[in-house]
Amino acid sequence: MSSPGRPKGESLNAKHEGTPVSLLQTLAARRRAAGARQVVAAFQRRFAVSEVCWTPPLDSPLAYQGSALRLPLDGIIGPRTLAYGHWHDEQTAQLRALLRSMPGPPRLLVDMGANVGLVTRQLVAPDTSAWVGACCFEPQRNNLEQLRFNLAPLRNITIVAAAVSDTAAQRVLHVDTGNAGDCSLDDLPAGKQRTGVLHETVDVISGAQALAHINAARAHAPGARVVWKSDTQGHDLKIIHALPASFWAEVDVALIELRCSHASPAEIDTLLQVAGQFAHRASVKRGHQALSLDALSAFCRQRSASEFDLLLHR
Repeated sequence: MSSPGRPKGESLNAKHEGTPVSLLQTLAARRRAAGARQVVAAFQRRFAVSEVCWTPPLDSPLAYQGSALRLPLDGIIGPRTLAYGHWHDEQTAQLRALLRSMPGPPRLLVDMGANVGLVTRQLVAPDTSAWVGACCFEPQRNNLEQLRFNLAPLRNITIVAAAVSDTAAQRVLHVDTGNAGDCSLDDLPAGKQRTGVLHETVDVISGAQALAHINAARAHAPGARVVWKSDTQGHDLKIIHALPASFWAEVDVALIELRCSHASPAEIDTLLQVAGQFAHRASVKRGHQALSLDALSAFCRQRSASEFDLLLHR
């Protein structure tokens, strides 16, 4: 199934390169997203289709040389991407603009919890010359198939079919069947209505093994710096703790989804040490508001199931 893109004359972007659009356009985009979810739900009930093949319109940050994307027809990622023409590009646009303002050689993107590759593609595709490639980690089998397809047109992409934790093992991944992005080695938060949860055994590698993959991915570009993105539904602090402290000196920008309900005191301490290495700390979803280490510590030590996206840069 292919999408014709967007209706003629209608913008899909709620924001473009960090510039907010009007409130009316934002509300219209939200209505389109809600409408898309309803259409997809009805389509699934009738035809039991699990994914869509879609070619992004030229003004989408997902567009790359006319190549198509495979999107999950879940309740969140597929419908929202079809309705907006991107996946939360209000955040990736901020990163693209930030990186353009920071001089330096092309960088390697490390994407922990790459899902189906939309964030990687939105960062790399609009300016491939700014990147030496990407190293993407994803354990979930359906996501992996779509990830490989969606990133195949880009150059120097490494895909590691594993999750990352403190030790190597096989573990159970908990997967929300109504949200392809809600997959975690930790128990999914209670109190949320879900269409169902699958439990899938996946490979897990250690921080040292993950670092070996990262170094191999940039072996052809000695001296390449790193841009880090992690979104692993509550496992991010454990991954950060599992990597050597010296690694973070090589990272220029980091976007980390923080959920601290399962974090140990040592993992929180490591996050604060890492965050302290960066001159700038901000909450992306709260108007790029500057964040002190004390405020970050207070949030983490509450160990609540709430989350926010932490942006670190030098």
